[in-house]
Amino acid sequence: MDISPIILRMHPELDPEQQRVVAHGPGAMLAIAGPGSGKTLCVELRALNLLLTGQSGPGDIVLCTFGRDAAGELQRRFTQSALRCGAHKELSRVRISTLHGLCRRVLASHAAEAGLGAGYRLLDEQEQQLLMQQQFHFVLGPDWDVLTRRGWREGAHGAAEAARHFDRICDELVDPDVLAGSERPFTAALGRSLLRYRELLLSKNAVDFAHLQVWAERVLQDDDVAARASDAIRHLMVDEFQDTSRVQMRILHRLAGVHRNINVVGDDDQSIYRFRGASVANLLEFPRRFPGCRVLAARPRNADGA
Repeated sequence: MDISPIILRMHPELDPEQQRVVAHGPGAMLAIAGPGSGKTLCVELRALNLLLTGQSGPGDIVLCTFGRDAAGELQRRFTQSALRCGAHKELSRVRISTLHGLCRRVLASHAAEAGLGAGYRLLDEQEQQLLMQQQFHFVLGPDWDVLTRRGWREGAHGAAEAARHFDRICDELVDPDVLAGSERPFTAALGRSLLRYRELLLSKNAVDFAHLQVWAERVLQDDDVAARASDAIRHLMVDEFQDTSRVQMRILHRLAGVHRNINVVGDDDQSIYRFRGASVANLLEFPRRFPGCRVLAARPRNADGA
């Protein structure tokens, strides 16, 4: 077990299983950790241990989580731990990002392959729904008679319903052309509406968060693009992995393709984003995707730990 004495001195509360997570070297690792088991602490200390033991430089490490608030908190905690341990050199080169942030890095160099122009605009949720309201007759109008049978109402309600369904379709990587060919009227209407919405986004040189992932995954299907993106990430660590969707798992798999040093931590009994397509199956199937993966289990330490 190669773990920095500084970390052991600063964190004497780490139990043997947590120490195994922190000390993990190269290769894939899955850490199953329930509430109060110190999941996030293990992620930040593992990155710090790579630096302190000389196994990695700061520019080779990426810490990934879900949501800006979670990424901001991870940034704060990692910086605080690193300063306490004296590992402040080039600290800013350690990348702490949301998965959407990683997707933006991919598309920054490959927007054209996704059909986007340089300087494309990223729409937030409100902007996405406003665009659909403004372009209602183009996106939803041709199939409105079918959509209204599901209780959709014109205006903000219809835009919100469309956004919810479109986002879920994107999360699950369902082909809208397949949906459009369905014999079920509502399913076919959704597929046709989504195809028109994608056409609208490209015409506006804009992308919402769901399509940011879909088009990044599409770009990463190119082996050369995936190899270049993956080569720049020697160690990829993902917190709250149970919250990943199908498209996100595909992106992470491609980004870890060169070095295969992907370490994920998650709770197999909890997923706050299941309503958006997050699948705990990604966590359970992780060892199959990365043969030889090391599987560890961290035990709860208290009722409110993270």
